[in-house]
Amino acid sequence: MSPKPAPRPGMLRGAMRLVWARGPLLFTLGVGLALLAVGTFWAWRMVGPRVLDSAAYQLSPEQITFNAPPQWIQADDFRREVVRNASLDRSLSIVDDQLVERIALAFAAHPWVAKVERVEKFHPARVKVQLAYRAPAAAVADGSDLWPIDAGGVLLPKENISHAELTKFPRISGIDERPAMRPGNVWQDMRVRGGAIIAQALLDSWQDLGLAEIAPYGATAAQRHPATFKLITRGGKQIDWGSQPLTNDPSEPSPQEKVKRLKSWVQQHGSLDGVALRPSVRK
Repeated sequence: MSPKPAPRPGMLRGAMRLVWARGPLLFTLGVGLALLAVGTFWAWRMVGPRVLDSAAYQLSPEQITFNAPPQWIQADDFRREVVRNASLDRSLSIVDDQLVERIALAFAAHPWVAKVERVEKFHPARVKVQLAYRAPAAAVADGSDLWPIDAGGVLLPKENISHAELTKFPRISGIDERPAMRPGNVWQDMRVRGGAIIAQALLDSWQDLGLAEIAPYGATAAQRHPATFKLITRGGKQIDWGSQPLTNDPSEPSPQEKVKRLKSWVQQHGSLDGVALRPSVRK
């Protein structure tokens, strides 16, 4: 490839004359832009704080909205607890880069919240939160007390659910100690965690099957292996459920398969208490 020809001297002199002719204009334009930037900066320093302190930017707790919580807790009570526990009742601004994270962490810490799915902020000041909530799956019986748990064995706030409502859920009996953790944490006792899985599988059929208790046996709170369970009907009949590992075990039918076998037994015999034979879900 041949080299490019060098610029002719006449072309260079023409370009220099053009720059020199427009130099004052370019200088004036540059000075004007600089003055505009400085003026904008000082103007913002004067009025900016008042703008950011205006209602359009300041967020109140009532402007934090979320999808409806479970029926056991009122939305206003739920918001009040989140705001109080995370100190969100102080000054909040939507221009705060950490606002979304602060609000997400505040809601994630509430024991009724399983997951914070999304947090969005808007102008004028408003924040919208999308949550996945926990739901009761069983009540753990400790003497006369009942403690609500979800399907993962997470302890739920007892004060939100009446004793009468708790009696409608599958009951896990034989637990001889009160929960040592705060609501929102997993009850580590394998009997409770295994019982929660069974309860979730039976939740929709509990009343129709005439069941009264999920009873672990042959294990203690300190043991780490899967507990073994019996189902006890309202008529007092015991049904051998077998072990309930926390993960799928190919040697054991799934909870859903066992429930299906219980329903089939009821269809054939009328109820789990209706015949002298002992129902089985393990074969």
